[in-house]
Amino acid sequence: MLGLSVLGPLVDVTIRGLLGRRRILLVGLLAMSPVGVALVLVLGGGSGASAEDLRQLYDSLVMTTVVPLVALILGTTAIGAEIDDGTVIHLLARPIGRGWILLAKVLVAAASGVLLCGTSALLTGLLLVGLDVPRLVLGMLGGTSVAMIAYTAVFVTLSVWSGRALIVGLGYVLLWEGFIASFFSGTRLLSIREYGLAAAAGIAGPDAGSLAGDVAPALGLALAAVVTGVAFFLGARRLARFEISDAE
Repeated sequence: MLGLSVLGPLVDVTIRGLLGRRRILLVGLLAMSPVGVALVLVLGGGSGASAEDLRQLYDSLVMTTVVPLVALILGTTAIGAEIDDGTVIHLLARPIGRGWILLAKVLVAAASGVLLCGTSALLTGLLLVGLDVPRLVLGMLGGTSVAMIAYTAVFVTLSVWSGRALIVGLGYVLLWEGFIASFFSGTRLLSIREYGLAAAAGIAGPDAGSLAGDVAPALGLALAAVVTGVAFFLGARRLARFEISDAE
């Protein structure tokens, strides 16, 4: 194990591999789709948009569709693409702690997702309500960041454990969070989306309105941290046992 000194080069390699691909353009368009919707609302609505319009857009589009899908694409590509095409053997063959490899992948995927979706959330908020409810806009940014970090940790780990990580992750997003957690409140403690909404509501405070759900802000943050930590542990454990022959 070379320790922390290898993290910088690993991050650099991951950035060039992940963000240098053409799919990042499509991911950027997906991340910025709420901004397009906000522009339509602003240009098409004569009386202007309200804070409740912003809350509904954030809940129904940003946190339900955009954030999990962006995280899914970035997370499963960060190392999954290298496993699929066999180039990961160049990393595995070196005397590098496998945990550092996973950490670099999670850091780049999460940071990229936060940058894209966080910028989108800020622009969407500013377009719809300006600076009238700053805590709500900041809450959106905070909730997006919390959810993105947890999502990407889970999806990077999925890509290490399974060659069908994209399908499994899509099933979680569409079936569990999109259907089951939406209709059965008891399951929301196992929903990353709810952790993000809880964080957003906690930061927004009195401006949270309809964003406040069944999960308390403190509990949402704690559960997001637990999910991120467990995902990283399982991913590092699997990668430590990953044989070069598995990637060939």
